[in-house]
Amino acid sequence: MPESCTGKRHWTYKLTRLGACLEAVEWASQFTTVQEAWAVCTRGGWLVWLCRKVPTRVNNKRAYVRTALAIAESVKESSFPVPEAEAARKATQDWLNNPSAKTRAAAARAADAARVAAGPAYASDAVYTATYAAYAAASPAYNAVYAVRAAANAVACATYTPKNKKIADIIRRFLTCPKLRKLKSRKLQKSTTTD
Repeated sequence: MPESCTGKRHWTYKLTRLGACLEAVEWASQFTTVQEAWAVCTRGGWLVWLCRKVPTRVNNKRAYVRTALAIAESVKESSFPVPEAEAARKATQDWLNNPSAKTRAAAARAADAARVAAGPAYASDAVYTATYAAYAAASPAYNAVYAVRAAANAVACATYTPKNKKIADIIRRFLTCPKLRKLKSRKLQKSTTTD
């Protein structure tokens, strides 16, 4: 692991402790801080992974749902292939504008309808990401986990397109770079068991 001029461990040591892949750690080692790496990273999956591993107050459920929805809108061609997917996107946007029990229930119904109606088209990036964003908005019990997974799934779908830098830019627009403070083993253990 690289060391700085002062003999202290490089900040990427913390990435290793969090369980980052070797490729990510090696790539990040060229930067002095996590903020520098965050600003130029073109791998959206890495950005979401870091946010998931190091939670912040700013990166909350609404931020993740907003991110997933923005990614869904960016990967759709000219329109969603099934009308129900557009309804799921709209229901999710309604929940973001007015997070209430009524809009949450509407998002759940829209997500179910989109998944059923899409059939084979469910594999489409736009349908998949819109449906997951709606499920995240509709889930009061698992809100943080579902919202994180919605964004992660949206990134996973989107990275199969050539728009990788665009996806990373969207993530940076809605999510904040976490600060890598001193990692305590209990927090580290807890964060790895929730995946």
